Amino acid sequence: MTNSKRKSKFIILLVSLMLVFSAIPAFAADDNVHFSVPEVIEATVGDSITVPISIQLPASYEQSITGFGIRLNYDVEVLELTGVSVGDALGMLEKDIDSNYSLDPDLFNAYLQGYLQLAYAAVGQGLKGDGVVYNAIFEVKQRPASGSTPLTLTLREVPPGAPNDYDEQNIYNAVFVNGVVNIAALPADKSALTAAIDAVDYVVVSTDGSDVEPTDKWTTQAAKDAIDSAVAAAQAVVDKADATQ
Repeated sequence: MTNSKRKSKFIILLVSLMLVFSAIPAFAADDNVHFSVPEVIEATVGDSITVPISIQLPASYEQSITGFGIRLNYDVEVLELTGVSVGDALGMLEKDIDSNYSLDPDLFNAYLQGYLQLAYAAVGQGLKGDGVVYNAIFEVKQRPASGSTPLTLTLREVPPGAPNDYDEQNIYNAVFVNGVVNIAALPADKSALTAAIDAVDYVVVSTDGSDVEPTDKWTTQAAKDAIDSAVAAAQAVVDKADATQ
């Protein structure tokens, strides 16, 4: 066998092996630190909802997390921030952290910026496990009456060189998993409609009132038919189980 033929066969074999290995899917380990909110939160207009902000460390990550800065973005037309609390993951390190957050919601609501900035820095061993780092508490506003609104996480924004610029200390790649709040409309309040139906005063039907006692009320057949139609329509709304406001 000539050298040229050997080379040709070697090249064909090499290309074949490359094709085989390229067809095998590569499941590389995710070495990123994940920050997330629930993918879906179900709520009704007027509800108070708690949005846990969680951290998940990669299995290969042997160090502790000594700092992070994140921002939770939301729509101020739909959600009103009413409070913030430390999650279980940071609660265990409460004596060992500097948490940049406030339990006073007016600090955030006064500006109506639509985001909540949170940061953490350890002065000791730092965070080594998964769990909830913060909880953001919102009230679902009356408008819009229903629909969906996004909750997105991004890096915390601070001026360059600002004190406690934890983002500059990050030595890991952060991945953010966002969520959405699905808002159901409030069930219709039918009490007033039911009361109006009950209050309908059915009177005597007459052509001209000549056959009715002077002290009695009367109405024409056409007027009574109109009242009956309105009452039937109102009753249909009362009977509709999924009627909304």
